[in-house]
Amino acid sequence: MAWISLAIAPTVAAIQVWIAYMLVKPACGSGHVGSLLVLSGALAVLTAAGAFAGWRARGRFLGMIGLSINVLVLVLVFASSFAPVIKPPCE
Repeated sequence: MAWISLAIAPTVAAIQVWIAYMLVKPACGSGHVGSLLVLSGALAVLTAAGAFAGWRARGRFLGMIGLSINVLVLVLVFASSFAPVIKPPCE
């Protein structure tokens, strides 16, 4: 479980950047940022699952590192979900 928790955070961060980059042009064309918000919500759930896996293995060193990294990536996902709401992707 500790390895799963440790692997989820960088995977989610990479997926966030990769898919959000692909969704910016369609969001700009349509004027709706819903797809970006759905992506952020789904990745937040996945990151929370990774943090939970790290919390369950918290007695081990890798579990604590996995929990910490997943919490930091969860903050990153939440922060990146506010950007399209505050400033539209076309600007």
